Amino acid sequence: MQDKFDGIWDAVLKAAVVENSYNEIKDYPSREVINQIEVPEQYDRKMNRVIRHYRQLTKMRKLANYAWRASSLLLVVAGTVFLILLQFDEVRASCKNVIVHIYETFVQYDFQSLNDSRKNFEIGFVPEGYSLEKTESNKDGMNMIYKDSLGNEIEIGYFSDNRTIYLDNEHYQISDIQINSVYGKYFESELSNFDHYIAWSTEEGSFYIASMLDKATMKKIAENVK
Repeated sequence: MQDKFDGIWDAVLKAAVVENSYNEIKDYPSREVINQIEVPEQYDRKMNRVIRHYRQLTKMRKLANYAWRASSLLLVVAGTVFLILLQFDEVRASCKNVIVHIYETFVQYDFQSLNDSRKNFEIGFVPEGYSLEKTESNKDGMNMIYKDSLGNEIEIGYFSDNRTIYLDNEHYQISDIQINSVYGKYFESELSNFDHYIAWSTEEGSFYIASMLDKATMKKIAENVK
C-alpha cells in the first residue's frame, strides 16, 4: 500500500514540475520569431571584443604556463651544473671568496649589559654650539640627540639589555679605545658623510656615541657620560 502511495505521489510531483516549466516558457517567443530578431551592431561589437579578450587571455595563460615550466627546467639544469662544477677545487674556492667578502662587509658589535635595571644618564660635556634637540626613552634604554646651528648631530644612546648592531665594514677602521676605566671600540669612518662611533659597556649598561666629530672630542664626551 505504501509503495502504491509513493508511486502516485511521484507522478503528481512530476506532473507539477512539468506544468510549472511549461508555464515558465509558454510566453517565450517561438524559435522562428527569435531567428528573425536583428541584433544591434553595437551588441555584436561588444561580443566580438569579449571573444577576442577571452582568446587573448587564454593564450597568455598558456604562454605563462609554458614560461613557468621552462624556467623551472632551467633552474633544475642550472642547479645540476652548479653541483657538478662544485666538484672542482677552483670553483669551490671562488664561491668561498664571494661568501667571505659579503660577510666581511659588515661588522657585528654585541652590547652586553651586566645590569638589567634601567638607568637615566647625564651628559657632562658637549662641544660648544650644541644643544639638546630630542630625548627618547623606552623600557630598555634611552637616546639623546644634540644638534648645532648647522644641523650637525651627536647621538648618544644607552641600553640596559643585550643587543647587536651591524656597521658597514667597507669604510670603517676599528680600534680599541679607553673610556675612563673600561675599554670600548672606536669605529672611524673613512667617508666624510658617515658618522664615527664609540661603543662601550659598563656594569650599568651599554653606551654608544655617533657623530662626525673627531676622535678626541668624542672620547671626551664619552668620558663625561654619567
